[in-house]
Amino acid sequence: MMLAGLLLCMTETLSTCVPYLVPDPILSAVRANTGLSMAVQLNPAYLRGDFDGDGRSDYMVLAAPSAGDLVLLVCWGSGSSETVSPRQIVGAPPAMRFDFDGWEVIDSQAREYYCFEDVKPRPMGDEVVVIWAERGGGYLYRSAGSWHWYTGMDEP
Repeated sequence: MMLAGLLLCMTETLSTCVPYLVPDPILSAVRANTGLSMAVQLNPAYLRGDFDGDGRSDYMVLAAPSAGDLVLLVCWGSGSSETVSPRQIVGAPPAMRFDFDGWEVIDSQAREYYCFEDVKPRPMGDEVVVIWAERGGGYLYRSAGSWHWYTGMDEP
């Protein structure tokens, strides 16, 4: 199925090819949020993980509102979705923007290999590593109903 989508995309523009490569929960959430479109400048364009620890797959994608900075669109395994701006993230640097260069999911089962021993509050599920080339990065995670930011260092 994925191969068929890739082959079909080879002859189409990005705007028409994206729906063949994006999971239905993301497409549904983008359609439901008027004025929001996917921002596909990253590879991978979306992440899949269990961000809230409920055992169901959740998706995260960068999204561009019709006006303003990029936001995260989180599509929960329950079928609901939410948009998250940097200002909504507990502990995020004041000037934080979602103009990062890379991201990936850290499976909560592999947490012991990362620096999460001193994180309070504890992550509920999988974390997201966010990387800005030559500027560092940090961890984005869900806990107690809100999003949190952690770098392992004191923020300047």
